[in-house]
Amino acid sequence: MDLESLSKHGYSLRMLFEGMSDIEATAALDRLVEAEQWELLAMITVTANEVSARRTVVKLLEHNRLAELVLPACLRRQVRRQEVIMAGGGARRILRDIDAEDDESGVPEHILQEAQDIAQSAEASRMAALSREAAIDRDALREFIVNELAKRLNTDPQAAEALVVIAKASAFEDARRTAALKLANHEMTMKRLAREGRAADMIVVADNSGLETVRTNIARALGPVMGAMRAQRDWASLRWAGKHHPDPRAREAVAEVLRSEGQGN
Repeated sequence: MDLESLSKHGYSLRMLFEGMSDIEATAALDRLVEAEQWELLAMITVTANEVSARRTVVKLLEHNRLAELVLPACLRRQVRRQEVIMAGGGARRILRDIDAEDDESGVPEHILQEAQDIAQSAEASRMAALSREAAIDRDALREFIVNELAKRLNTDPQAAEALVVIAKASAFEDARRTAALKLANHEMTMKRLAREGRAADMIVVADNSGLETVRTNIARALGPVMGAMRAQRDWASLRWAGKHHPDPRAREAVAEVLRSEGQGN
């Protein structure tokens, strides 16, 4: 991260983050684009409000900065209206009041213990609620990025590379799965990855798709390069391809190769 760039463009960043008027936000975004601050723009999309983040994503797409779209697709969380749940505030207030009162006249121990139990119960409820929210994270911008990248698969190899990274590295299952399915359904990309010897990437795509049919199709696509996988001693990929290949003869052939190479287990 270039701190000088961050300092220089701090005003424009604030304009985008603070949700100013359309004119001010557009001007701030244009200044960052003109200065080619692509890294900063990628970072903005991770935490900015949805309006500013979507504007930034559209601008990155317009300038074909596909690599910068990977960061928000991997790390952006759903922006919620209320990030902090104040379930435990009342109990903590009770404790503070009792403590203050205790200084003057004293409070029975059982009442202090009851207040403490209330505080602990409220904190446990708050953490449980936060965990439930974290498990249901459906940020629309992640889906938008994946869909826009998928539209470019036929014309821009960068789009496939971006989707491979998202399928492998996104912190969110929905983004990993959607990216994996987009790639798995694009025959030209799968064939190219196979030719380039990128079996490991193809396997991650298959597994993160969550579908056995996708695993079968990708194992079939790896069939023509199994010889190369053996030559490279890529036993893990060869074992995976043999396990999921739809042809029993191919599965047996792979098993025999692995046994002959001392990789039977």
